[in-house]
Amino acid sequence: MSKIQHTWAAVSAIPNPLKPSETIIFSSGNDRKLSVDRRTIGGTPGSNSDSRLKGLGVEVNLAESSQLVSTIYQDVVTVYGISNSSRTEDASKYELCMVSPIKALIKNIWGDESDARHLTGLDSVLPGTSLSVTYSYDRATSTETRVLIYQRVDRSITMYNFGSNQGAILRLHVSIDVVDFADSHTVSTFIGSAAYANEPSSLAAVVVPSQDGSLEGSRIVLYFIANSDRNFYLYFLACSVGDSKASQSLSNKPQQVGTGYPCMPSSQLGVSLDSAHKQTIIWARTAAGDLVSMPHPWVDLTSSDS
Repeated sequence: MSKIQHTWAAVSAIPNPLKPSETIIFSSGNDRKLSVDRRTIGGTPGSNSDSRLKGLGVEVNLAESSQLVSTIYQDVVTVYGISNSSRTEDASKYELCMVSPIKALIKNIWGDESDARHLTGLDSVLPGTSLSVTYSYDRATSTETRVLIYQRVDRSITMYNFGSNQGAILRLHVSIDVVDFADSHTVSTFIGSAAYANEPSSLAAVVVPSQDGSLEGSRIVLYFIANSDRNFYLYFLACSVGDSKASQSLSNKPQQVGTGYPCMPSSQLGVSLDSAHKQTIIWARTAAGDLVSMPHPWVDLTSSDS
């Protein structure tokens, strides 16, 4: 039996496509079942707060090491995660699945690398690292930015920019088809983050739009959980989109979000933009297991790029 060492409290947040003032949060409960919660942005919990996905034909046992990813395609919210088809935590039974609105197998992920593609220049990755991907497109200039966030073995938080090559796209058909990746990638490391980040830390990233709407003036904001004398708080790093396009060491100092938001150290971070109030909302579990929202006003980013 193959054991996975790290257990995540999975959390993924996404805007409700039918009600923009509301966020849908998917998470894993103590029983590793998929749960859904609706929260009004800046308001009180929705009427079905902390409800289960019973009655929708979804019965999923999430693996202990599973995180969740949610997307919207043609106004349908789709959620992906790692399911466990065994009654024990046997990694050989782990499967990459769509877990909502239906359960659908994508791939058995253990030991089969027959169709894997390795990213050039992606090395020294911390075993068990959390991963986060953020994407932004500038219609005015037809330019795009795709950035993968991960931790290196020294715990430093690193950005992998895929470059502008269209071959870097992950295309979803009947199965996942990963085409050749661009050679124009860049790798940028926040050299001061290793002293703050938990090992491994949950990671989340968003692109905060610039005031003039340009992509180059936008900021990439990375959220993580910092470990300070066994106290775990939400921290962030920020840089310009342009900073991610050159391989370099970034000296930007991690900063605490707000006056201090305590988090469960194993909680995944779900993020959503609240453009109406010029802030980002981060969702996480507390040490008590409560699902809480943590607002981060964009005005706090003005002095964070240095």
